[in-house]
Amino acid sequence: STVAIYIWRKIINSFFYSVGSFQKKIDFKQLLSISIPMLLTNSFLLIMNWTDSIMLGIFRTEAEVGIYNVALKVSMLASLSLTAVNVIAAPKFAEFWGRNDTLGLVKIARNSTKLIFITSFPVLLFLFLFPKEILSIFGKSFEEGYLALIILTFGQFVNAVSGSVGYILQMTGYQKFHQNIFLIGTVLNIILNYILIPKYGILGAAIASSTSIIFWNIIFSIKVRKILGHWVYYLPFLREEI
Repeated sequence: STVAIYIWRKIINSFFYSVGSFQKKIDFKQLLSISIPMLLTNSFLLIMNWTDSIMLGIFRTEAEVGIYNVALKVSMLASLSLTAVNVIAAPKFAEFWGRNDTLGLVKIARNSTKLIFITSFPVLLFLFLFPKEILSIFGKSFEEGYLALIILTFGQFVNAVSGSVGYILQMTGYQKFHQNIFLIGTVLNIILNYILIPKYGILGAAIASSTSIIFWNIIFSIKVRKILGHWVYYLPFLREEI
């Protein structure tokens, strides 16, 4: 990190880039104002990913922790295409936003969301229909987590339908808003785990995790709608014309 900062300050910052009809130098403070919220967002996401397992370990048995972790990892198979598409789409979001081409950004966002949904849906459907059979691959005892897998998969379904709304916010100057919603989602996840795990075990952890995912996707989608003037979610039977 130290070497990277040194290179950036000494070499990269000597270059200029065009913005509209004028040129301006890359500002270190401006870079920090963008990157620190992204850093904090990833930190909150890391905390949330570990919260379920840690609190299950505190309130329940090691066996339940193992079953839940397997169900969680299996459910995340449905979000592989989301991760892949985001890597490609994120720079495009920034490019169209920088050109003030809102309509172009909406079209890219719609197409990426459609691609995410189409590639994720078969996996999601398979996980919904055969949760016990899938978990039985890891051992007979893991079948106990089938309801948790269904709940976690539903959260991933909402994630897929919503598309790249988080990246759109990060690429259009709303990093702090994105960070704050993730902070609220993390706190919500901790509170729900604390309430639900002692009584419901892995089901409580699954509900807490999916609720947090659904929460931030709904908020992000509404915010993106306000910014761009259009929804970017994708459902074949419920589409808004541009």
